[in-house]
Amino acid sequence: RSFAEFDLRNKILAIPGVSQVVSIGGELPEYQVNVDQNRLRLYGLTVSDIVEAAGGSHSTDSAGYLPNVGNFEIPIRQQSRVTKPEDIADTIVSYQDGYPVTIGQVADVRIGPALKRGEASEGGLPAVIISVQKAPGTNTLTLTEEVTSLLEQIEPTLPNGIVMNSNVFRQSHFINRAVSNVTTVLVEAVAIVAIILMLFLMNIRTTLITLTALPVSLAIGLIIMDYLEMSLNVMALGGLTVAIGVLVDDAIIDVENVFRRLKQNQLLQENEKRPTFDVVFDASNEIRPAMVFATIIIVMVFIPLLFLKGLEGRFFQPLALTYMISIMASLFVALTLTPALCYVLFKKNVKQEVKGESWLVKWLKGIYTCICNAVSQKCYWHCISCNGCVASTRKYIWHIIFTFI
Repeated sequence: RSFAEFDLRNKILAIPGVSQVVSIGGELPEYQVNVDQNRLRLYGLTVSDIVEAAGGSHSTDSAGYLPNVGNFEIPIRQQSRVTKPEDIADTIVSYQDGYPVTIGQVADVRIGPALKRGEASEGGLPAVIISVQKAPGTNTLTLTEEVTSLLEQIEPTLPNGIVMNSNVFRQSHFINRAVSNVTTVLVEAVAIVAIILMLFLMNIRTTLITLTALPVSLAIGLIIMDYLEMSLNVMALGGLTVAIGVLVDDAIIDVENVFRRLKQNQLLQENEKRPTFDVVFDASNEIRPAMVFATIIIVMVFIPLLFLKGLEGRFFQPLALTYMISIMASLFVALTLTPALCYVLFKKNVKQEVKGESWLVKWLKGIYTCICNAVSQKCYWHCISCNGCVASTRKYIWHIIFTFI
């Protein structure tokens, strides 16, 4: 504990960005003077006399000057430095009948552990833990690397019997894990979105347009956070992780509607076909109110978190703000970049790109038709014929609900 408190602590504090270093656990050594009251009464002394004498045993005092040494006055001082318990024990308290009375005659002087609060352990064994706190605005990862480099330099010079474990609890681990989670979720989202879009739309360009919304929305969100001087802490990264799953929602809706309208436009006669720009523009405007209001509703759900106070507010406000900013950025991308990419990538070779429905959509529609016919004919276990739906969708839903109830 002495090495951690007086040697290692000062070296860590010298690193720029470190604001506080606190040692926990272990025992600080101190000189303890245990006074015997009976011996005090024997010599007619008090505890105050012992305290004053013990304090003077380790001190530096002035003893005046030597005058007229050339043209100078030389100051004189006496220095008393305690190096062992015997130095305190031999300190004179008073004189009795011409004989000196020392502290050792009225008290037991020894080295013992200082009074402490709290204990520390590592691996089930007693240990000394050094807590390093950074100054506001300091990069945690950079500071961790600097502290680690210092500890690696100090470790070979440790006194005998001291073993250092510098990998106990680090904020950098949480930060790296949070960044890794964001990266993992991003890769998984890209893979899942790509697979689903390819299965349902069977078109590479629609997949690329939709996937573009992910990195662009994240980039815009981070730029806004930097402009607002928000720190990218663990909770903020958690908000990004949660938001990644919905960043492509608006883009998917826009791309799917545009793609569907382009297919419908291709099925028209040549004289009835509309320009690609008009189709893309109308298709985007068609679902724009729904996208905007859906995003606004989601954002409004997180607004109450911004009014939390105390520790809860410090925890959840960064998460809520990051999520809201990312969602609004994805809406902005879906309203601007996504329609533009649809027009750019579909304005040429529309006939080659816009084809019929994929095999998965045809298969799902066939199953849906079978279920519709089965419900309309009150056949709940198999479908006899699939010649088309005979009732509206609402009627089918109510048929299914009342049948199973």
